[in-house]
This record gives sequence, structure tokens and C-alpha cells, in this order.
Amino acid sequence: MKITKTSFTTFFSFTLLLISTQCFGQKKYKRVKHQITHFHKEIYQVDKKSKIKEGFYYAINTRTKDTLVTGEYLNNKRIGIWKFYKKDSTPHLEYDYDRNQLVSYNSGNRIDSTFIKKGDKYVLDKVDNPQIYIGFENQAAFDIIKKINLPRELMEKHKSGSCLYSFIISKEGILKDITIEQSINKNLDKNAIKTIKELNYKWEPARQNGKPIDSKSFLLIEVFNHENFSKRDLGKVYFWHHMLFYTGPTIK
Repeated sequence: MKITKTSFTTFFSFTLLLISTQCFGQKKYKRVKHQITHFHKEIYQVDKKSKIKEGFYYAINTRTKDTLVTGEYLNNKRIGIWKFYKKDSTPHLEYDYDRNQLVSYNSGNRIDSTFIKKGDKYVLDKVDNPQIYIGFENQAAFDIIKKINLPRELMEKHKSGSCLYSFIISKEGILKDITIEQSINKNLDKNAIKTIKELNYKWEPARQNGKPIDSKSFLLIEVFNHENFSKRDLGKVYFWHHMLFYTGPTIK
């Protein structure tokens, strides 16, 4: 078989193309799965070399398989419109990270009230929207449950009671001024304050008559020395309720 100059050139070009495809056509990104809590998992894409987030992101409830969050990253920053859902995959809120503004918020067709600053006091009043952390429904509650631990000395002393903490979401959307309103244990206070500080969500400030305004939120932690307890749905956007309970007369 005679090899012509033309056929050799074609073969050589094809070989170079094949080598280039093998060297440079490999996937630049990899898919990562990360368990956020016992019930929630996030799936996203990272650059293999830099390890920064690039491209799609979503989070799911691992028990129900419901979608909780969908969005996109560019150079490790959230871009565009992110969608956050309730436990049954119905819309909870949408946030535009390019414009840094809330697009929509599903309040359940109710008129929201929250504690807002008037003069030097915080009073309960109706608002356009309350202070909102940008996340899926009840995400803060899951993060609090994951981080707050019951101090050993409370169990050893068979102690029950309630502790209350407050914090401000400023009109700029900054969490600040954490205050102990009621305490039953100093170590529990330290843990609670640290947990609140680490609620590093993006916050949408409360708005009244279209204007952002300072607002106050509360975290109530109740400790029970009994295996039977009653769940109370406080149902207020500004009032977060967390219960810690234990059983047994002694701790060894």
C-alpha cells in the first residue's frame, strides 16, 4: 500500500486531534456530596484543581427526597436567582444574589408581625416582611439542633428550666447584639451565644412601608428532665423554640 503525502498529513492531523482530546478534554469539574445534617444533603460541583465551587448546587431532604435548595456558583460565589423550598418542595423564598435582593417570600398568606425598633424600644408591629434568613424552611432550627449540646452538670443536678436569648437583625441585614434574657446555666449560655453567632446566613431585614428597619428575634431553649414532653408550636417567625430533654436519674 502506497502512502501519499496527503494521506500522511491527514493521519498526522487526526493523531494530533486525538491526543489533544485525551489531554484537554478530560473533565475539569467533579461532583461533591456532603451531608449537612442527618436529614439533609448538599450536592454541588467544584473545580478539580482549585477546589472552589463552580456551577450547579442543590440540597435535598434525604428522607423524603424533596428538593430544598437550587442555585449556581461562579468562582465560589452564589450568582443569579436561588430558590429555597419548604419540606414538601413548595416554594419558600427566592433570592437574587446578583442584585442582593429578595425576589419572593411565601408567608402562607398571613400578615406578618415582628418586633421592630421604634425610638429606643422594640415593639410588636405588622410589617411588609419580617427578618428572614436566606435558606430553606426551618434550616436555622436544624443548625441549632446540630450545635447546641446539653451541659453535663444540668443532667447531674436533674435541672429543668428555660433560657431565653435575643438578637438584632439590623436594617443592613447584620446579626448583632446577642443578649441573655433568661439563664439557667452559664455553659449553656456560652454554647447558645456561639451557635447564634455562627448563624452566618444572608439576612433580609424586616421591612415596614417598603423601608428596611432594625428588628429583634428570640431563641427559647427549654430543658426537661423527663422523657415525656409536650411539643408546642409557637408559630411566630421571630420566635425560635428549641427543646433539650434527657432521661434517667443519674449520669455516670
